[in-house]
Amino acid sequence: MRLFRSALLMLALLFPLSGICCNYNFIGSPYTVDYGNIIVQRDVPVGQAISNEIYGSLAHAYSCITTGNEGSSSGMKSGVLPYVATYGARRVYKTNVSGVGISFGFYLNSRAGVSTYSGTDYINRGNDSLSSWSSNPGELVSDDYQPIIQFWKIGDITSGSVTGQLASFVAFTMQYLGGEQAPEIPVNAGAGSITQVACAVKTSNILFELGDVLVSEFASAVGTTPANAQKTQNLILDCDAGANINVMLTGPQNPDVSDNTVLALTGQGSAGVARGVGVQLVYNNTPLTLGNNLVLKRTTGGQEMFPLTARYYQTNTTVTTGFANASATLSLTYQ
Repeated sequence: MRLFRSALLMLALLFPLSGICCNYNFIGSPYTVDYGNIIVQRDVPVGQAISNEIYGSLAHAYSCITTGNEGSSSGMKSGVLPYVATYGARRVYKTNVSGVGISFGFYLNSRAGVSTYSGTDYINRGNDSLSSWSSNPGELVSDDYQPIIQFWKIGDITSGSVTGQLASFVAFTMQYLGGEQAPEIPVNAGAGSITQVACAVKTSNILFELGDVLVSEFASAVGTTPANAQKTQNLILDCDAGANINVMLTGPQNPDVSDNTVLALTGQGSAGVARGVGVQLVYNNTPLTLGNNLVLKRTTGGQEMFPLTARYYQTNTTVTTGFANASATLSLTYQ
């Protein structure tokens, strides 16, 4: 018993050869692949994957008892959706969502008599990927398949859900597309959505260099914010018209105060780190509250600029010298 790997055009199925090796049984219901909620950045280039590989369930697909030596073939074909291009050695096909393409692959557990094969393959040479077995009379041939899909950007994306049939598993008697074809098993899109965010961030990392500040600039009162211990930088976005821009600041709260607008210093409490001071991030003269969503504005489209100010904030009646760095994350959402 031998296994042959091939990738041939499924057009040959329109002209089956005579000779029956297997009477196939099959699962009789389609595979459905749920893909979740996929968020796509606005400035992702065409030809880039916008999701990881997404796996459906592993299920028994086909089985038969051979009646001769003709062998059999089975695999996956992509003949439902139109081919667009090849990206990253994957053939990508157009979905019903504008700007979104999809590639296909599968994991296979296969046996024919005493021979077995397990492995992953992709549709990357033609419109199908097939495995072909030679056979001896009276042997069991059995295939379990697990579909794999991956989404790609193929143009300007309009948010939506990919639906309908994507591809199918196939099997037929005789090696290399000969013999009788068993019923195809559809691979359908399940639950999920693809959303392109409304803005592109032009300043992905913002660094506020506050410089050296003398301890004498602080006072004996908690809450002091020295005027020369602050720095302003711009958060720059490029947005679609009508997007509601929201921002949330996350990071470790300073343990010296109950004020949840004050960030802890990096390594706070360690040797060489300043004491009695934290950091605030301010927008429109108001410190950002950690973990709180703030609506910045509804944009008319184009470039938007939001000035953010980082400043030191006194957290104790006494400030001691040392390094005073802090880090936090600004999460942007758009509606």
